[in-house]
Amino acid sequence: ISDESLAGVLDTAEIKPLRRFVMSNLSTSRTWNITLQKIVQELRSEGIDPYVLKGQGIAQYYPNPDLRQCGDIDLYVGQKDYERTCEIVGVMGAAEDHESDKEILKHFHTRIGNVPVEIHRFTDVYYPKSLNRIYQEISDEGLCAEPVMVDIAGFKIKTPPVDFNVFYIFNHLWHHFIADGVGLRQICDWAMLLHKHYEQINLDHLRGMLEKMGLMKQWKVFGNIAVDVVGLPKDEFPFYDSSYVKLSEKVYRLVMLEGNFGQANLKGDNRPSGYLAGKLHSLIFRSRRNLRVLSLFPKDALRHIRRVIAIGIKTVLKDAFSSQKK
Repeated sequence: ISDESLAGVLDTAEIKPLRRFVMSNLSTSRTWNITLQKIVQELRSEGIDPYVLKGQGIAQYYPNPDLRQCGDIDLYVGQKDYERTCEIVGVMGAAEDHESDKEILKHFHTRIGNVPVEIHRFTDVYYPKSLNRIYQEISDEGLCAEPVMVDIAGFKIKTPPVDFNVFYIFNHLWHHFIADGVGLRQICDWAMLLHKHYEQINLDHLRGMLEKMGLMKQWKVFGNIAVDVVGLPKDEFPFYDSSYVKLSEKVYRLVMLEGNFGQANLKGDNRPSGYLAGKLHSLIFRSRRNLRVLSLFPKDALRHIRRVIAIGIKTVLKDAFSSQKK
């Protein structure tokens, strides 16, 4: 469908807000694609060929890639090229205000113009460390296979191999579901990837990755949503299991309640201004949310609750120590 035809369809008073959203997203997607191309060209000139993760790579599996709502640009370069890549990308955004620059264990986050960019040294990070070791082995081994080249606005860019990418996209949506919430967009991404590559997936390899990470039940639960809600044909979903339908319905209600990355939760509402009061407010808010997940996935929810409490205590102690030094 052309942009002109789309604009005509949406040009009614009742759905003008939708029209504005769609036309804005078309423009945003093209800006993201131009920025992605510039970054990859610059990195390749320095001998670094990154993988594009999620986002703009997955968008190419949609009938109209520019209609998929943009998030950020995620590039994986590994540990060897990580620091050099951060330097190169940092220079590309050097004229900008870099107050948003932030580095965590998994990636470095910056902006080029108004485009958020993440440079990954790891595809993901798990807790506890024992589980993270298993994940990093899966990631390193999975990325050794033949990458999938996608055409993004006429420019070929590398994405992860099929088996690992199918596992990774699910892993990403699962992580967000456990932590804050996930929207249908992430489930649609997963479904579109499966729809494109289902005939190429090595089922034994995929099963092995899921079982090593203890994610087979979670895979099957969300699989019912991909099939029954999103519309993925049942025979295109590996390991479909209808016995999880009831649990899937509960998960789906939570997905719709919370929205994309939990944004519908309005976690900042009524947060007290005091430091400790604010921390307590956040703990109570997260605890309520985790109680919902606890009834669905007890083991995973308990692991996340322990991590949230540990990080909260560590942050309070660190801030208290810093204030004493001042």
